[in-house]
Amino acid sequence: MRRYLVVILAVFLLFSVSACGGGGSSAPSSLAGGSNGLASISLTDGPGDFSHVYITLQAVWFHTSSDAGTNTAGWLKFPLSSPVTIDLMHLANGNIEKVWSNLSLPAGHYQQIRFFAVPTEDPIAQSAQALNLKYNNEVIDDANTVYPLRIPAPASGIKLAGTFTITQGGSLDLAVDFDAGHDVVQLGNAFGAREYILKPRLKYFDLGNAGAITGSIANGQVLNSAGHFVIKAEQPSADGTHYSVCRWTTAGKNGNFTLYPLTPGTYDVVIRGLGTETMIVKGVPVTSGSTPASNPTKIGSAITTVTGTDYAIDATVKPTGSWANFFQTPAGGKIPYEIRYRHFDPLDGSMTGLRLSQSPMQVGVYNGGGAVSFAKTDPVEGDGGFQAFADAVMYDRSAPVMVSAADANQTVSFGTLNVTAPAVPHQISGMFSMQKGMMFTSGYVIATKGGIIVNAVSPVPMSGGSTYAVPGLPGGVPDSRYGVEAWGWGNGSFAIGRPRVADLSGGDDTVNIQMMTFTP
Repeated sequence: MRRYLVVILAVFLLFSVSACGGGGSSAPSSLAGGSNGLASISLTDGPGDFSHVYITLQAVWFHTSSDAGTNTAGWLKFPLSSPVTIDLMHLANGNIEKVWSNLSLPAGHYQQIRFFAVPTEDPIAQSAQALNLKYNNEVIDDANTVYPLRIPAPASGIKLAGTFTITQGGSLDLAVDFDAGHDVVQLGNAFGAREYILKPRLKYFDLGNAGAITGSIANGQVLNSAGHFVIKAEQPSADGTHYSVCRWTTAGKNGNFTLYPLTPGTYDVVIRGLGTETMIVKGVPVTSGSTPASNPTKIGSAITTVTGTDYAIDATVKPTGSWANFFQTPAGGKIPYEIRYRHFDPLDGSMTGLRLSQSPMQVGVYNGGGAVSFAKTDPVEGDGGFQAFADAVMYDRSAPVMVSAADANQTVSFGTLNVTAPAVPHQISGMFSMQKGMMFTSGYVIATKGGIIVNAVSPVPMSGGSTYAVPGLPGGVPDSRYGVEAWGWGNGSFAIGRPRVADLSGGDDTVNIQMMTFTP
């Protein structure tokens, strides 16, 4: 995974209680009673290639409308008595940390939650000080180097769009699933320093109705693997066209892995590693109430993977806030499995050095906790062949792009995604104003929605009176509001643009940006 320095934390959480996962929160701190119910929120995470990823949270809001902006009436707001700092890297392999307990919400259907983090540039919160952090939100890599996580438009919060229900006198215990391993996305800046951005599509799970899968990979293979193994629990998508990842993890140094929490049901478990053949265990059941420590579904004896070969590709797409999924179908299978997933660079829409398997697959069936017998099979797409799609929030999925080993060391183009109707493309444009003497040779402007980068333009020369335009943004419909941010570098200095809001519900919008020098 390429690594860079963090300029923004952009998180957009997608969930549905009826699907693989979900998410939630509560209202003022009154006790449940009358027509109220209780909600609690915990955090969990997928693993990642970092020592630590810290985020400092200070509030959560709830609303019954998916279109409500932060200025809309009707929000139920729950500030913490003091901010809480969470290390996402300690929440992998089934670990969970509760942040909000027994929040009282009026019974009803809720369609939006917003998390509010303490801005990275604010004075260090006591909870972050207690951990000896340099920033409220930060990444520490394996070399113990610290980088800030910056949050675009922090006053707008991090939006979760979906639906959950609070029942009168009932309680709901939700685990929101961060995914730092996939979603800490690398960037670069004009100084050549490392930068990171977190922009995941996260899920939530109802802990009152969840279960666990455990298993292991032969220990020596984990220690000697060219890259760590990724283990995914997948189910058919709602439209039945492909398998979707409901939860993923990696194997520890002892070879053990845990998939938790998972909604009860039946899953196919996909095991992928660099330099190995992809393995699939079909028909793994998950029982409600099981946990990693209590009656989990055990796949069986340690799985021995098969050595394979890889090839690498680059890729491009517009808008820049897109991601790509790479699918394969085992011989005899009806729909493909997701094998690889990665975000494009959210500043320029590029993807570099993605490694894909050029080998056959191994498929077996769950054996009631006994050893699984695997059979070699060639993918329908051919050895090294994948169906690939690019996706983005508020845009149509791309047409399928067939990728094969013939594309090794080449750039695959996904083109420009279409805005999802009834929205139509619009743009935000404007002019920069500078403090006296300021001029920046390189920079970028980003448009965000609910905390996720939708599109960006880079590089953008910045001087007093210079202009910018961010095109291709969905607009012309309700809730077409965007946060607009800018960063600039030059002459050894760094500047940020005062965050602004653009409204594209009526068409294009003009937003002028005032740049201010900043010392990280």
